[in-house]
Amino acid sequence: MYLLTEVFSVVVIILKELVIMVHSPKSWLFKVAILSISLVLVAANAVAGVIPLTEASLPHVSHAAVEGLITAPSITVLIFVIFSSTISDHIGMKNTVLLGLLITGVAGIVPMFTNSYWVILAARLGFGAGLGLFNSIAYSIFSIYYEGDERATLLGFQGAVTAVGSILFFLVVAQLTPMGWHATFIVYGISFLILALFALVVPSDRHQQGDEDQPKQSINRAVIGYSLLWFLIMMLFTLVTLKASTLIIAGGYGTAAQGSLILAIVGGGQMLGGLVYGSVYKRIARSVLPGSALLTGILIVGLALSRTLWLTFVIAALLGITSAFVGPYLFGRVADVAPANSATLASSMMLIGINIASFIAPYFWGLVANLFHNTTPSFNLTISGIAFLIIGVIVVVGRLVHHPKKPQSDVQ
Repeated sequence: MYLLTEVFSVVVIILKELVIMVHSPKSWLFKVAILSISLVLVAANAVAGVIPLTEASLPHVSHAAVEGLITAPSITVLIFVIFSSTISDHIGMKNTVLLGLLITGVAGIVPMFTNSYWVILAARLGFGAGLGLFNSIAYSIFSIYYEGDERATLLGFQGAVTAVGSILFFLVVAQLTPMGWHATFIVYGISFLILALFALVVPSDRHQQGDEDQPKQSINRAVIGYSLLWFLIMMLFTLVTLKASTLIIAGGYGTAAQGSLILAIVGGGQMLGGLVYGSVYKRIARSVLPGSALLTGILIVGLALSRTLWLTFVIAALLGITSAFVGPYLFGRVADVAPANSATLASSMMLIGINIASFIAPYFWGLVANLFHNTTPSFNLTISGIAFLIIGVIVVVGRLVHHPKKPQSDVQ
């Protein structure tokens, strides 16, 4: 009996140690858990390929309305991103993520069981609301648990995870499509698996001392400045997505299908860029932003001037790599300059910039084309590339002028 008691005590001690190890930010399982929530962020458009099948099942609904089911989540994402920091303040970061994953899981699979357009629309809006709850936390969480090179590496990995997730979702949906469009929505069930992993591994962050001891989340001029810069960069880079197919078709050296392949190559480059970002940051931390901006600008101009498909493919791969460095860098910097306890709100500001830029980019570039009386895709891409070059030059000149004494605390 004494021996059994001793064995039981040893087992309990071992289990306690395992729990502590798993809950440690240094453990690989902990890092997998916080990276995994980024998988769901790219899932909204995963079912875009089944629009024709969905439309056939909804004969009394217009084509535009069916397409709207795919983009509907972006509306509620933007709304709930704005309120996510406030919700996180009240119920805690972990609970906010769990609530968001629960909503995305439930709302995501609802279309499997109905042919009602309005029910599907409501479910898609709910899916976006769930995403909006933890969208900013998916970025700020790295600044909560990590700093320095380790944080930079994980932010790079996060970019790679989203790229891989996007590819995997499309592949899974392609395999499920022969079973009918209803079946494809099962992909959103992954939210429940990620919810379970996050719940088990990530410790509660509810404050031990009472909420009154915690500073309220706020933003400062630096956060606003970085958010505006990110907005501008997204406005410029979105043009590559908008014009890839029309560029090669107008140039007479490619088809629409090959235009889609260009975007896939850019995505592959971004995945690779995300994986190597940590190593790059360790070597040239202060040069990441101007270097990426300058190289991206040169490559976009090269894309506009290219007249052969193979060269366009090479440029697209390089463009994916260089552009992948900007996001992790800016999200890391905005967490550094944000007021205490405000990393989530700062990330929300960045994400609001992304969503607004993505929405208005087509209209902005249409206005530019009309203003200069030149509607060719190569013209707009050249303007975008030059703008990237100007951003890079301004950052370099700004640093030379100010001669910062403490690089790590200055705007980088």
